[in-house]
This record gives sequence, structure tokens and C-alpha cells, in this order.
Amino acid sequence: VRGDAMDGGGAQNMGMKRPAAYMDVVVLVFIVTNTLCMCCEHFTGTAVETEPGFGPEHHCCDAKCELRSHEVCPRGIQVMPNPWIQFLFWAEGIFNIIFTIETVIRLVAAWSIKDYVCENFPTNLIDMTIVVTSDTVFILELFLPSLLNVAIFRLIRVMRAFRVISRFRRLKVLLNKAVASLKTIMQVLFVLIFWHIVFAMLGMQIFRCDVQSDDLCTPLPDGSCPEECSLQMGGSCYFSNDQMYEYCPWSEEHNFNRFSMSMIELVFVLTGENWVDTMQAGMRSTNSVWPGLLFFCCFYIVAFYMLFNLFI
Repeated sequence: VRGDAMDGGGAQNMGMKRPAAYMDVVVLVFIVTNTLCMCCEHFTGTAVETEPGFGPEHHCCDAKCELRSHEVCPRGIQVMPNPWIQFLFWAEGIFNIIFTIETVIRLVAAWSIKDYVCENFPTNLIDMTIVVTSDTVFILELFLPSLLNVAIFRLIRVMRAFRVISRFRRLKVLLNKAVASLKTIMQVLFVLIFWHIVFAMLGMQIFRCDVQSDDLCTPLPDGSCPEECSLQMGGSCYFSNDQMYEYCPWSEEHNFNRFSMSMIELVFVLTGENWVDTMQAGMRSTNSVWPGLLFFCCFYIVAFYMLFNLFI
């Protein structure tokens, strides 16, 4: 009898777990469907033809400008066709109702908000915050559309897609490992930033010079070019190949005259985008090519091949 009771209790316990599993599957389907609906949002950019007297500042959505909205028709440009807007709006309302019912059921099952939040912290807290915020934004859009611009609050809906992570154990484990590795990543990032700072200050000492000024290439009153900028092309004056080596090779946008510009220039070098051209400019900044060559080669090899690859 005891064994039968235990079997009955085990079957009862198994029976109690099935609804929860089924509910998670159903909620997962709704989350994926809601994500697909959000992916349907698009921008058509169709201009709204209006009657005379209405300008872009009126945000007209029809010819007589009876319907105005700075979100649907900003400056007279229709974001999406009206059927799509209505469909996505009411679909969002349906999903809000579904996720609100899910949250209420889980709160009732936990008997209190505290127990619900502590049961799976911080996932349940994030889920409840997303649901409450989404409901609030939808109600404001439905009843008080002109009260405030709630477009920025719609970004909270994108967070629903992250709820999929909590439904898959493997994804949750990977996310936890990624969060746990942030400490090591921040240490590597600190070393990489420190390497940038050291070479930015070193570059200011080596490559600082008076940048090329466009005033030097201003055509003379008779239409000819000055001697220091003698290459004439299409009515404009440019430095010739020989004259470029006589002046500072850096421009106003790319130079090592300030610490901020030095850091930005080194970030460009780290990306590998035309960093050889930057190195050639550095080689022309001094009487010898070796300072610029050694500077950029040492920085790029250590920063990219050693420090930057540690993130991988």
C-alpha cells in the first residue's frame, strides 16, 4: 500500500510538473511570435500629398491634414502604411494581454511578489519590469497619445526577445559564463587602453607639427597657384609630391597635436583600416623614417596581435 501511495504521489508530482512545462512552451511560442511581429516593422518613406497651406511642420498623414502625428508621419513622410500600423499596434496589445496574464498566474502561484522575484532572480524581476512597462506604454498610446512622446519607451519591447534565453538552459548557461568572464575582459581592456595612452603621449612628442593649412593652397588673384602649393588641377591648387614632404604630413582631422586626436588616430590604426598610410605619414614627420616605422609597428603588433586577440 505504501508503495502504491508513493507511486501515486510520484505520478501526482509528475502530473503537477507537466502544466508548468506546457506553459513554458506556450509562452516561448508567443515570445518568438512577438519577436517576428517586431521584425515586420519597416520604413517606406512615402510622402503624403497635402492640400496647399500645409507644410512639413504640420506632420500631416492625409491630404486635408485632419490626421496629424509626428510618429506616424514625421514631416509629412509616412513611416508605414496604415494597415501595417494598425495591425502591429493591436498585435502588440494582444501580446501585452497574454504576457500580463502569464505574469499574474506566476504571481498567484508564488503567493507573493517577493517569492516570485526571489524564485529566479533577476530573471523574474526583469520579466515583470518588461511586462509592466509595456502595459503602461500601450495604455498611454491608446488613451493619451499626445501626452508625451513614448517612442523611446518602445525600446523596452525589444527586451522581450531576451526572455528566450531564460527558457533554454544551454543559452542561460552560456550567458552566465559570458557575464562571469567580464572581469577578465575588463582587465584586458584596461591594459589595451593603457597601451593606447602610453603611445598617444609618445606620438605627441614625435609627430607633433604644424598641420597642413588650406590657406597655403589658396589661388592667387590672377588665378595662379602659390610657389609652396604649385600643383593646379581644375582651378584648385594642391601640394605636389615633392612639396608634400616639405610640410607637415598630418591634416586637421588626423594628427598627433592633441591627446584626444592621438587616441583617435591610434584607434583607427588598431582597426587596421589604412594604417599603413598613417605609418607612412609618421615616417615623413621626422628626418629619419625609423621613428615612425618602429612606433607604428610596435604599437600595431602588440595592440592587435597580442592584446586585441585576447578578447577572442
